Amino acid sequence: MGAIVAPAFGGRRGHPTLFGAALTEEVLALEPEKYGLNVLLQRHAARVREVPVREDAVLLDADTPDEWRALGGGAVVLPAEETR
Repeated sequence: MGAIVAPAFGGRRGHPTLFGAALTEEVLALEPEKYGLNVLLQRHAARVREVPVREDAVLLDADTPDEWRALGGGAVVLPAEETR
């Protein structure tokens, strides 16, 4: 199995995308303000395995707490800002 597994519906990749443990350091090194996980999907395109699914719900996306709530998600707990 590839290092990255993504559900796919109708030829489109969806969520959640699973990243193998070998990519942990790369995932953690990403700067979320600049780059999303799509950077790794492009960088490791040959290692992505798409798994066809029957439900289009995998195409829904929630990048913000408001988007998550709009999809019917529960409470969103954000980490407290660090103080120095």
